[in-house]
Amino acid sequence: MSIVQEKALKVYQWASQLTAESLSKEEKYYQTKFFKLLTFKIHNTPHALIGIVGLQGSGKSRLLIELQSLFKESLYFKWSRDWLTEVQKWEWVYSKWMDALYNEADSILEEYFQKGMHHPALTKYKHVVRDTKKENIPFAIVEKIVGKETANQTKQDFAMMLFQSSSVILVDMPDYNKYNPSAFNLDFEELQKFWSELQSSNAKFVIALQKELIMKHPHFFIGKMDVMELDLLTADELVEAYNAITEDKELFSPEALRLIAELSRGVFRRFKKYIRITIEQTLKEKIPIQLTQVKSAITDKILFADLELELTDILKDRAKRIEAVKILSFLRDNKNVNIKTISEAVNLTETIVQKLIRTLQTYNYVTVTRGKGKESLITLC
Repeated sequence: MSIVQEKALKVYQWASQLTAESLSKEEKYYQTKFFKLLTFKIHNTPHALIGIVGLQGSGKSRLLIELQSLFKESLYFKWSRDWLTEVQKWEWVYSKWMDALYNEADSILEEYFQKGMHHPALTKYKHVVRDTKKENIPFAIVEKIVGKETANQTKQDFAMMLFQSSSVILVDMPDYNKYNPSAFNLDFEELQKFWSELQSSNAKFVIALQKELIMKHPHFFIGKMDVMELDLLTADELVEAYNAITEDKELFSPEALRLIAELSRGVFRRFKKYIRITIEQTLKEKIPIQLTQVKSAITDKILFADLELELTDILKDRAKRIEAVKILSFLRDNKNVNIKTISEAVNLTETIVQKLIRTLQTYNYVTVTRGKGKESLITLC
């Protein structure tokens, strides 16, 4: 295997890891200006409550994981309806809880022993008087001695104790059904309660939020946060991140890599996906991979599918999404064009194009500048 082939495999393996959970701990992280500002705020804001708002695939989870490695005594966890139950399974909480219960059971049995009595929970363990070592009494019996309610409260206390001793609490909120916010609202009410219970501690909160849902169903708890919007990366930033992470200078020509970055529209996960697809389609080709090879690998079908999926967050009607995709595809190769030119190119009325452009501008897909007179000139962001 040549050095060049080995380099291609390394890049391919990296590009195949599309989620934060699949990345190795050795994976380099590209620190953007946003990330540096965020770390500054965490360091210098007492009792910080920061909301990170970003689109799916924009890197929210990876950002939180990187913060966990950066800040000592920080805790990262994915929020779920039974989040407390999951936290109680963590080694520190579980071991402290077990030790506390066995000690409490030992203390209770000591009182029975002093009175010459045998605890009713030990009917099958009459040989045991005071020794509550695990090998002598099953945990279920210890729980009966202490009382289930007390045992559960003790577990919860240790879980909260762990959070109270943390410097930064990193909460990764899940993706929700955008058209049914009930689960979202219930979770946010529980999240606010959790945050309120930790106000006496010095813990700082960083909460990753789904932008698509926040825009549709803002919750009053978000108003308490210092909200920072995780913008999609520019093409320049994607290229810079690729160079910094992979240290590759051989596989792609500068123009080819730049095109992949532009087609990815700022979504890092999509950027890696398109790199992987391009490598798969050029396995027998010479390197560096050229512009024409990228265009051949990343087909209109792929671009249309990804764009349409992305647009489901802002255009519920599929017919409108298809129309919007046609407009964006035309703008990819045409800059500073007016509504009439777009209308003729995509075979839609100027009224329909005008309405879709307004929507796409609101969600930062296009920019609109003033041309001659009242003419509007449209360019892809």
